[in-house]
Amino acid sequence: DPVYGAPLCRRSRYRHRFLALAVWEIRILRREIALRYYMLHKPGGFVTARKDSTAPAVLDLFPPKIREGLHPVGRLDKDTTGLLILTDDGELTFRLTRPEFSFPKRYFFRAFGKFSEEEAKKLAEGGRLYGNGLPAKPAFFSDLKTGTVSENAAFIPEEKRERAMKNPLGAVTSGVITVTEGK
Repeated sequence: DPVYGAPLCRRSRYRHRFLALAVWEIRILRREIALRYYMLHKPGGFVTARKDSTAPAVLDLFPPKIREGLHPVGRLDKDTTGLLILTDDGELTFRLTRPEFSFPKRYFFRAFGKFSEEEAKKLAEGGRLYGNGLPAKPAFFSDLKTGTVSENAAFIPEEKRERAMKNPLGAVTSGVITVTEGK
């Protein structure tokens, strides 16, 4: 007999062109339905979407039989790499992505220029988001480090690297930011 709510974990390997992917698949039986959860380290060059006409989508990384019914939870930019959850659990997606649930998200970042204490303090106070004016909760930074463009060249997208290397001693700030959407 199945135990409802007990996870069944399995590590799977998929091949997509030149990429070998190791994906953790977690299935949880809930209400006699096996919900699927995949943790994927998203490679650069893929858009976080089910389908896209301009670039390969993250679901293209999965075999057609597995990708059916899956959707990504959240968004990562095309050039961004990192953890992405894919699932067929709409309730989980709703709770993790809707601002009213205030789920905190942590990102490692690299940005051109120095990041001042004053700028960090402004973000730590919260405010309004640029563009749509929605309220933003305070953002918190940790592990802030300043380096140079040349020290970080390997992390700059290829199409932007040549321009960035015109100022190899320019400042690059890296660290971890924790953001929470909502009121």
